[in-house]
Amino acid sequence: MFQRNSRTGVFALPAVGTPGNAARTLLRGPGINSRDVAVYKRFPVIERMALQLRWEW
Repeated sequence: MFQRNSRTGVFALPAVGTPGNAARTLLRGPGINSRDVAVYKRFPVIERMALQLRWEW
């Protein structure tokens, strides 16, 4: 049914050792961690202003 209604010749396997047209970040190996942490403190200065100390890693 699929072969009769579609052009199957447009589909091909990628070359050996290449991901084809897939994105480079499609596969992630073990040990890749992405963590963002922020610590901040806000100090009011006057009614409409504040000072903020921030530490990110």
